[in-house]
Amino acid sequence: MVKRHLIPLLSATLVLAACSAAPQNSPAPATGGNKELHVSRAEDFTSIAELTRASTAVIKGTAGTATVETVNGVPFTVTQIKVDEVLSGMLTAAEIPLKQIGSTQVGSRDTSSLLTEGGQYLIFLRPFYWTPGDNTGQYTITGDRGLYELDAKAQQYSFRGGVDSPLPGALTTESVNARRF
Repeated sequence: MVKRHLIPLLSATLVLAACSAAPQNSPAPATGGNKELHVSRAEDFTSIAELTRASTAVIKGTAGTATVETVNGVPFTVTQIKVDEVLSGMLTAAEIPLKQIGSTQVGSRDTSSLLTEGGQYLIFLRPFYWTPGDNTGQYTITGDRGLYELDAKAQQYSFRGGVDSPLPGALTTESVNARRF
């Protein structure tokens, strides 16, 4: 049985099979990309309540440094996240590694935006598994949709979970702070 977490990976593997592999655990490139990744969505969410129920935890976090790992020709960016506040669920770590498909060299409109070092985010999380029961110690964005970036001037978190989503384009900082999302 293939877990839902693997479906985007399998689709991406097929698309990127002809792309050259980057070195394992290399620093994340600083410049824009020239390749595009197309990913099929295994699940999607129609409301924040549904996204929250599907998440192990919902946090406010600050993005730290990132590295790129390549698996079977598919790049993954792993960003260290400082957990600023746990808003929902269980998470006891002060810092977590967050794995996202793609890199700054290989992007996708189908997936969430890569985090920017120093950026503050509202993140809906799940543990990342290659196979059922295989605890990698890493996390992933729930459904690759649960990502909102803080825009302090506008006092809102803006959606960064890809295109064509029925989820709200923004959540006010007031509603997030009150845990009404």
